[in-house]
Amino acid sequence: MKSFLNFFCKATTTTSMACVASCVNGVTSTDARIAFYTFDSVITDTMGVYHLNGSSTPIYAPGWINSAISFNASNQQWLTTFNMPISTRTFTIDFWFYAFVVTASWDIPFAGQCYSGAAGTCFFLSIYYEQAYMGFTNSDVSSSTKIQANIWYHIAFAFDNSTRQGFVYINGIEVGQVILPLYLTAPVVPFTIGGARIYGRGPGLTYYSGYIDHLTISSRLKTPCEIYLNANLHCYFKFDSPSSLIDSGPNFLIANQIGTTTTIPGYVNQALRFSSSPSYVSISQVTPLQSIYDTFTISMWIKPTTIIGGATIIHTSTQSNGL
Repeated sequence: MKSFLNFFCKATTTTSMACVASCVNGVTSTDARIAFYTFDSVITDTMGVYHLNGSSTPIYAPGWINSAISFNASNQQWLTTFNMPISTRTFTIDFWFYAFVVTASWDIPFAGQCYSGAAGTCFFLSIYYEQAYMGFTNSDVSSSTKIQANIWYHIAFAFDNSTRQGFVYINGIEVGQVILPLYLTAPVVPFTIGGARIYGRGPGLTYYSGYIDHLTISSRLKTPCEIYLNANLHCYFKFDSPSSLIDSGPNFLIANQIGTTTTIPGYVNQALRFSSSPSYVSISQVTPLQSIYDTFTISMWIKPTTIIGGATIIHTSTQSNGL
């Protein structure tokens, strides 16, 4: 029998780093969340306020977690909702994306909220010549890291209204920071995803081709550590009662118990004791363990009560029951 504690999966994508500050004991939070779109075959806001409407009907595709929304620029597909309350305030917008095209003669927009080309009336998030941009019309912050097509990335755009600082993070690492002379003071106009009007570069209304998944808008400046965890901590199961199978990570994965388990004192708080055969916890959508990804870390505390004949700690499977 075994007791598992503090199981988490660390997703790593294409951005590498030699050394970073530890985010041990860091947390991810839903505080000050304005809107959250899972795109799990729906375009509704899980916060219940900023539901989306589709133009030219975007479709769904396999995402980083469950499904993602898929856009085709040739079909002029985008999503819209009424004005997002990000004018004259601090905010963070973060999501996963998989772009089919990263180079064009104009911006390839993730999202936007534009009224005109006048100063302070247009906000957009885009890819421009392989770089990620957050802009307020001639007042931009861009990434130093170039983006490649057909790869999953986590991206975060943050703006501190008190200091006028704009930030870009790719896969949890800060890759752009600048003080912006302009910021958004636009009138009430729709917020769009997958297409946007971007004044000053290109034809105005442009569209994105690719997938977008798990898009979150928050009215606060997320910390660098929280953004790093959002990008790299795929799941985190504390196994503490009364919610021992609740994922405390950023992706809200679903775990199912098979057989008999008991909550007992653990190395940190509580643990699960597996006391029947078979007895295990099955977790779906652990994307970093798929064969196309070659780097991941799995960490936990264990206390075997017997090792006669060996024992399986972690097992991956394509079967729905985990076997």
